[in-house]
Amino acid sequence: MIHMREYNPFEKKNVQFLVNKRIDYTTIQITQTGINKSTLDATAPVRSFFKEHGIHDYEHQLQGPDNKIFKETYILTETDFYKTQTALYRPVTKKGDPRLWIYGFTKYAHPDDIFAILVNKGILYVIVLTQVDLEKAFALGPRGIVRGRRMPLPNQRT
Repeated sequence: MIHMREYNPFEKKNVQFLVNKRIDYTTIQITQTGINKSTLDATAPVRSFFKEHGIHDYEHQLQGPDNKIFKETYILTETDFYKTQTALYRPVTKKGDPRLWIYGFTKYAHPDDIFAILVNKGILYVIVLTQVDLEKAFALGPRGIVRGRRMPLPNQRT
């Protein structure tokens, strides 16, 4: 069973924004342990989302650091976006439970924050729903113009 706290009113507003824009997403609550270890569990909903969107299928991934997969990633804030990468892997320890880590994420996330992962053309977009006002962040243009730069948004469902 996936244990995640309920959304607070601010996060609910952000989730509703994604729903209203018909943007597919998955969510994760980051923990202090996740921050300390620089690793997050790829929960069943996350694994399903990645598989459905052609990002990664953990079922076919071998364990160990040599089998780590890296995906281009953007961390989105209200005022900018930052290019990084996400590691998708299964450690040798335990049963090789699926994991992920977004490089540089601890600069933007805090324990108990909930973040959303979105996908567009094989690229991951990460938004801390606890901190970023999506309506404000995307108000500058239908395709997400931030500080004069055009940011490709995840495809909306039709």
